[in-house]
Amino acid sequence: MTGKLIQITNASDFLDRVRDTCQKAGWNNPAQWQVVAHTGLKKEITAALAGQVPHDWDDFVDMVINTDKDLQCTHNKEKRSNPKKTTSTSSSASTLKDPNCPNLSKFKLSNDEWKEHIDGGLCFKCHKKGHSSKECKGEQTVYKDIKKALVANVEPIPKKKEDFTESD
Repeated sequence: MTGKLIQITNASDFLDRVRDTCQKAGWNNPAQWQVVAHTGLKKEITAALAGQVPHDWDDFVDMVINTDKDLQCTHNKEKRSNPKKTTSTSSSASTLKDPNCPNLSKFKLSNDEWKEHIDGGLCFKCHKKGHSSKECKGEQTVYKDIKKALVANVEPIPKKKEDFTESD
C-alpha cells in the first residue's frame, strides 16, 4: 500500500473501505487497520476523538461512527439555526431538533468512564464484561444508571413496556 486513504464518505463506509483495502494488501491485524483509518479520518472527527481512542478495532469503529453521527447532527442543527436569509432570529440551535438525529447525549461516557471500559474490558453498549459492543446482543444502556445501581448494590431494572398495564 503506497497511497493514503482519506475519508470522503460517512465514517461507516470509510472504515469498511479501510478494512477491505488493508486485507487485500495482506494486513490482517486490526491494529494496522486502526492506524490507517485514524490517519485518514476527517479532521473534525480526529479532533473530537482526541485522547479517547480505544485499542480494540470494534470499539474504535463504534466510537468513530457515533462521533461522525453526532458531528453530522450538530452540523445539521447549525445549518437550520443559521439560514442564509433570515427575517427572525428567535430560533436557536438548542430548541431545534432533527427527527433523524436522536439525542444520544445520555449514552456519552466521560474520559474516565472510557478508561474504565478499556481497562476493564467492558462493552461500550451494555457495560458488561466479556464482549465488545459490536458483538453485544443487549440494549444500549446509560452507564451512569449502571454505576448508581452497582454503588447501591442492586441490579438495575430495565424499563419495558410489558411491565406496565393499562390500569397503572
